Amino acid sequence: MKIIISGTARCGKSFLAENIKEDDKVSTFKVDLLLLQSLGYKKPKNSFELHEKLNFYINKTRYVDSKRKKTEILFKNLKFKDIIKTLKFKRNQMMPSYIIDLIDKVNLHNNKNKWIAADLNAEMIFENLKKIKKDLFLIVLMRNPLEAICASLYWRNYPNVCENRGKILLYKLLSWKLTFFVAKILKKKFPRSVKIIFINELKKKRD
Repeated sequence: MKIIISGTARCGKSFLAENIKEDDKVSTFKVDLLLLQSLGYKKPKNSFELHEKLNFYINKTRYVDSKRKKTEILFKNLKFKDIIKTLKFKRNQMMPSYIIDLIDKVNLHNNKNKWIAADLNAEMIFENLKKIKKDLFLIVLMRNPLEAICASLYWRNYPNVCENRGKILLYKLLSWKLTFFVAKILKKKFPRSVKIIFINELKKKRD
C-alpha cells in the first residue's frame, strides 16, 4: 500500500506526516516527494538517462523551515546506486511513476511493505498515477481557506507580509478552490482510494 498526503501549501501535510509513527511495516517520509515538479524533467530516452535523473532527484534538497535555512533529502543513510540500477526503463513512462517505483524499492530494501509520504498538489496527477499504480491511495488535506491563505502570506516573513501580496492572495485562493474541486472529482471517481480530510476538524479531535 502506498499513501500520498496531498493538498495546497500550508494545509497541514507536514503536521499529519509528523504525527504518523513508523513501525516495522510502514515507512513515513517527512519531506515532500515533489512528484508534480518532477514532471518538468524530460522523459528519459534510455536506462542511463533514467538513472541519471533519479540520482538528481535523490540528491535534491527540500526546505523544511520557514526561513529556508534547514534542508533535508527524501532518503537518509542509504546507498542508492544498486537500488537505482534495478529500475527498468519503460518508454513513455512518467518520471513520477519511476519515483514511486524507487520508493517501493527502498521500502523493500528496508523490509517494509507500506509507505506514507506528503506532497504538494499530487492530486493533479493522481489519476494518471493510479492507472499504473493500482495500490496507490490519496489523502487530500483541506484547511480553512482563511487560515491557509493567511499562513502563505506571512509564512516566510512573519510578522511582515510578503511582497506582491495581492497576486499571491489571488493565486492562493484559486489554488485552494482548484484543489478542492479536483479532490471532489477524484473522490467520486475513486471512492475507495481517495479521502478528503479537513485539518481543522482533525485538530479539534486531537485536542
